[in-house]
Amino acid sequence: MVLKQLSEHYGKQRCSDDGFTLIEVMIALFVLTVGILAVAMMQITSINGNKTAFDISEASFLAESKLEELLSIPFNHADLDDIQPDGSAGLNNNTAATADNNATSGNGRYTILWNVADGSPETNTKTIKIIVTWEYKGDPKEFSISGIKAS
Repeated sequence: MVLKQLSEHYGKQRCSDDGFTLIEVMIALFVLTVGILAVAMMQITSINGNKTAFDISEASFLAESKLEELLSIPFNHADLDDIQPDGSAGLNNNTAATADNNATSGNGRYTILWNVADGSPETNTKTIKIIVTWEYKGDPKEFSISGIKAS
């Protein structure tokens, strides 16, 4: 009989401690939700960072390709003329209207501009500056690279 009373007593006591209260469940769900939102924001930031890195890599590739192309053509080729006779001062012109020459990438997203300065830095040389421009979320972006061609 004592054994029966003890088992009933402990059984009732354990039943009252079983499970979670509604407050505990709500707090746990809140903590879980905050964690999931933090991971989602981290994922969005990572995707944006990857897109920016891709754009810069693509612009770098286009600029390097154009510079290699211009360095491989003859010194007096028309693409190496300083069309805007502004010399070294015009190397940073970054619009199609002010650059010496321009082209558009195959996908139309990037504009490739190049400026030439005759006799810079020495006579019988040309400084070539390639500027690749594009837009990302409405903001203008730019990548540039320079090279020198000797006659």
